[in-house]
Amino acid sequence: MLSLVVPLYNEEQNVTPVATALLEALRGAGMAFELILVDNGSRDGTAAAIDALRESCPEVRNVTVQVNQGFGWGVLQGLAAAEGDVVGYMGGDAQIDPADVVRVVRRLDRGDVPLAKVRRVRRQDGFSRLLVTLAANLLFRLLFGLRTTDVNGTPKIMRRELYRELDLRSRDWFVDAEVMIKCRRRRVPFAEVDVTFLPRERGASNVRLSTLAEFLGNILRTLAGTHGTPAGG
Repeated sequence: MLSLVVPLYNEEQNVTPVATALLEALRGAGMAFELILVDNGSRDGTAAAIDALRESCPEVRNVTVQVNQGFGWGVLQGLAAAEGDVVGYMGGDAQIDPADVVRVVRRLDRGDVPLAKVRRVRRQDGFSRLLVTLAANLLFRLLFGLRTTDVNGTPKIMRRELYRELDLRSRDWFVDAEVMIKCRRRRVPFAEVDVTFLPRERGASNVRLSTLAEFLGNILRTLAGTHGTPAGG
């Protein structure tokens, strides 16, 4: 069974369309799955929208984070509740086609790798964000030898055994980098599925200039070997 975690922070406008599209795609693919929607400390109507879906859709489960501590913390709380032998997570901003989510799961199903993820080869989210992404991926390649051009691409879908081995700790956006860095250090093979990153049509992005500062701080702590301690992240 697949457990797919979707953290949602002030995504009231996206909850229903995102979840409905995922449900349709996964059901249509004939998969056994649970969709874990995480209210990641939202201050809008996200929680109510999740509750409404849970009442009408048996595959939907909800996890509530009382105070937002970052994207990664929402991911970790959702994964902790997951029951599937295959687990994964993705953003809830409707920028990934649900059909591509199915493609990633199918890629993992081939059985030759324990991790599959998207690689956004075409992006429709603005030049400035694209520039930051290119710079960040180049930095990760130089410092950590990561063999991907899209460290932050989600969904990331993995075998439960790998999830346990990685022992993820990051509470912010660095959770994606943590997955890839730990896989690199353990020589874990992974596969990528090329996708188009769609423009955000509803809600507001939570990626800020401060996100870049967080990344740089996390990179320094990772190089120093102090990132991911129980008190940090």
